[in-house]
Amino acid sequence: MGQRRLATPQKDDANKRPQSKKSNNAVLNSTTTRKGEVFRAQRRTSENVNLRASQHLIDIPVNKSVYNGYGGEQFSAKMQPKPVRGGQPKLRIIPIGGVGEMGIGKNMNAIEYDDEIIIVDMGFLFPGSDYPGINYITPDITWLEENKHKIKAHVFTHGHLDHIGSFRHFIHRIPAPVYGSKFTIGMLDRTMDDSEVDFKPDYRVMDPLSHEIVQVSKHFSVELVRVNHSIPDSTAVIIRTPMGVIVDSGDWRFEESPVDGQKFDLERLTEVASKEGILMFMNESTNCESAGTHTHTEFDIQYSIGQVMDKFSNSRVILSCFSSQVHRLQLILEEAHKHGRKVAFAGFSMIQNLEVALRSGTIKIPKDTIMKMEDIVKLPDNQIAVVCTGSQGEFNAVLNRMATGAHKYMKIKGSDVVVFSSNPIPGNEKSVVRTVDGLMREGSDVIQNGKTHLTGVGPLHLSGHGYYDDHVKLINALNPTYYMPIHGEFHMLVHNARLAEKRMRNSS
Repeated sequence: MGQRRLATPQKDDANKRPQSKKSNNAVLNSTTTRKGEVFRAQRRTSENVNLRASQHLIDIPVNKSVYNGYGGEQFSAKMQPKPVRGGQPKLRIIPIGGVGEMGIGKNMNAIEYDDEIIIVDMGFLFPGSDYPGINYITPDITWLEENKHKIKAHVFTHGHLDHIGSFRHFIHRIPAPVYGSKFTIGMLDRTMDDSEVDFKPDYRVMDPLSHEIVQVSKHFSVELVRVNHSIPDSTAVIIRTPMGVIVDSGDWRFEESPVDGQKFDLERLTEVASKEGILMFMNESTNCESAGTHTHTEFDIQYSIGQVMDKFSNSRVILSCFSSQVHRLQLILEEAHKHGRKVAFAGFSMIQNLEVALRSGTIKIPKDTIMKMEDIVKLPDNQIAVVCTGSQGEFNAVLNRMATGAHKYMKIKGSDVVVFSSNPIPGNEKSVVRTVDGLMREGSDVIQNGKTHLTGVGPLHLSGHGYYDDHVKLINALNPTYYMPIHGEFHMLVHNARLAEKRMRNSS
């Protein structure tokens, strides 16, 4: 068959092509990837972020525990009891945050009776690495803002950020008088220095040692009771209501010999329990899974620090601990004074907390013991002790900057000894290991808590929370009608509930 020759095709004219519409996204305009693929990828990323954050976004989290109040059946909106008009007012305890979170924090509880609400604590939660770019997470106070006309008081148990961190963000949105112990009020006032609004809270200092009872509204009165914890002036809260007495434990531990001489006031709690009865005990859950009780005190830690100063008598001693452990800072100062060392403090939060402690009379500085960081070059190594932040391996904290040479006044050297007077918070282990490795690569000695077999140094840290036997002792003393585990991750709450259930079963 014959073949027909085709004419030479004309070249494509680019000017006749349909022009693609430019988007407002500069990155999208400069890519060769199709727009649809980019948008699908954006949607997948967004869905993944929402999935990870679902514990903070969804209204009804999964809870099929036998302690969920519905016999282990997953709650649904259909199970919500219908409001009954008329009749007697009900007493409601409403966790706004801090109960069953993925992490410990956001502690905030509302107690409502009739047309009145009081709020206990107002903390935030430090997120993990799965929340990049997020500094902290605060509770959702939408319901409180809708009912702010009912709020009569804010009561605070102590000054840790997981209990007061959201204060500067919320107090102007849900204003009411603020009650707490002297040091706690000082910490709250300090946080307001970072507030972006010009609001002056109505602070009202209470004295837990005098068993002062304050009538904060028609239906509620509050009393603070001294407990021991890793920050000064920590308290439990007794809330008297028309239905009965509620006790919020705050954070606590038992100490036989506290640094400030003020023991856990179990006698007062027992007195209230025997005379008035405890309707509801809201008890923290943090260390209830740990067996036994504490076997050493803060004074044992002071002795261990003295061991380090004796063993490394010619070295600079660098101690890292939590900046809120004012009583431990007191003991470090005393031990340094005994060994003829000057103490320099480094770290923004460390210095701020020291200022609050000085103003409230919580700490006493031995004469001629404090020096500035910039002056340490003027003294020989055997006369220097540095107390700094960074015990959790925080990237920008002082200790890490010293190890990398980024600190303005100090660089770690081979003759230094670094003491971690802390334990890694769960989730921070990798960061702590990275910091320890960096310090040891510089040639310094590193001493950590719980490694006496390696270092010959005794205990260097004491948890601020009671252990299993401590919880049993406290529950037996209060003998509440109802028991509510608070402050902890979900597994801690469950074990706390089982602990109380077992005690109540044995006592009956």
